Amino acid sequence: MKDIQQVMTKESAKRLVELLIQVTRPQEYTIVFDDLSNLTRSQVTYLEKLKNHFHILAAARQIRVEHASFITNFEKLEIKPLTRPETLELIAKAALPYLNRIEDYEGFKNHIWDQTGGNPLYTLEMIERYQKEAYVSTEHTRDIRHTAAQRELDMMLPLIIALSALMVLRYAGGELGDDAGAYRLIGGVFLVFALFARNIYKMVKTEICVTNHW
Repeated sequence: MKDIQQVMTKESAKRLVELLIQVTRPQEYTIVFDDLSNLTRSQVTYLEKLKNHFHILAAARQIRVEHASFITNFEKLEIKPLTRPETLELIAKAALPYLNRIEDYEGFKNHIWDQTGGNPLYTLEMIERYQKEAYVSTEHTRDIRHTAAQRELDMMLPLIIALSALMVLRYAGGELGDDAGAYRLIGGVFLVFALFARNIYKMVKTEICVTNHW
């Protein structure tokens, strides 16, 4: 151990890699890397030497194409998001310590599912965030969002602009000849639709939310 510590403090990373290979048998040990997402070129060089001597288990969100030469003989295991039942089960177990502090438990679970899409890391991060609160009210449940979640887009303004543009046809028809009736009819239809557009939009949005909760 004294010799190893001396080498670790004095020798370069290249020398350490060579030493590890010299003092071990092929496939004798498994090296585990938590995250290889941000590799440098020199680190790739070391991994190319280590992969032929050690069994390597590594995790990475992504690897740049120019740094992917060392994974040519790796078996790729892709971790997919959890299903909705699995996510709800994870939430139930992880949030158990502060379950009595959650006002709307069903809404709490649905909100986390909507925000994380089944990603277990994001799910646990949100649960840990809620745990810091003294009381998780219904309003507070919706206020907390995950930074990686897709934001809801309000399409009301683009819808109004589009309807307004089409309603112009009703008045443009008055300036036309034979096609005036058709333009007035089309513009009139969209004028009627525009009168009820906000209520229709609210109904559709509410229905989508209810469907997501089930």
